[in-house]
Amino acid sequence: MQLFNGLTTEIANRHLKKLEPYIDTDWEEFILEAATILPSELKETAFVICDLVLRNGFVPPKAEGYLEMVQRALGIDDELAYRTISIIEIKNRG
Repeated sequence: MQLFNGLTTEIANRHLKKLEPYIDTDWEEFILEAATILPSELKETAFVICDLVLRNGFVPPKAEGYLEMVQRALGIDDELAYRTISIIEIKNRG
């Protein structure tokens, strides 16, 4: 991914360490706040995080509300969200 080109393991670990306080956080609040500071050119890329909640090629019922919340927070239109989720579902089948 172009975003992480040149990122050493040491630097990546340092950034991941900064995320530790958020492990037990209210993720909805965290995502809504993060979406406000994320550069607009990265919002579509960030929506691909939905790959983390998709399993076995389908959207688990509990994840639907989460995906919709992330979509709204990032300002992703319905068509792009549908296409993105469809592609990830296909990818995860195998």
